[in-house]
Amino acid sequence: RSTSNFSDNSRSCGSSSPGEMDIICGRGKVVSEHPGNKRLRTLISEQLAAYQSSQEKIAKSAIVSTIIRKVRESGGTFLKENPHNGLFEPVSERFLREKVGQKFRDTLHTIHKSNSPVKKRRQYLERIEQQRCIANYLQESAPLASLVSSLNQHAYKDIPDQKLLHILNKTNIKIIEQLNKEKAALSIFKSFEERGESV
Repeated sequence: RSTSNFSDNSRSCGSSSPGEMDIICGRGKVVSEHPGNKRLRTLISEQLAAYQSSQEKIAKSAIVSTIIRKVRESGGTFLKENPHNGLFEPVSERFLREKVGQKFRDTLHTIHKSNSPVKKRRQYLERIEQQRCIANYLQESAPLASLVSSLNQHAYKDIPDQKLLHILNKTNIKIIEQLNKEKAALSIFKSFEERGESV
């Protein structure tokens, strides 16, 4: 079996200029800006969510087949420039499937990389807002404010660590019990839970 990237009939199908619907396999701005390659990116984007959510390899392979079918139905061919004669020739089925699959993986990697700083900043701002809401509520609730104040007073006293830990645990239990009694507090924590935030 041939290990060439080109199909067996590439010699008779070579072209000096790819058509607008053809896909050029290669790198560089010229390749990226080719109309067929732009359309391929659009097709990839349309199937990206399905590809990402697919757990089975056979499901991902089916999506790759869908992309290839759509390119061919529009009259496009996957081509690669032959360095020996300068012609753009059809690539083998195995090669083009590997390239389409790699395009999916590269696109997902790019999206993840670009979204990561944005996501971290959003999570940081949400955490700050969460802490602000909790601090405000503790100040506005007289029973909770009293418990926190009492705990702070004990923290500055010269008492053994074991006793302080006992006071801390006891106070935490009282705070939780008080929070369960107050509907306003429950609504605040429920809103955090619905947004996927931990308290």
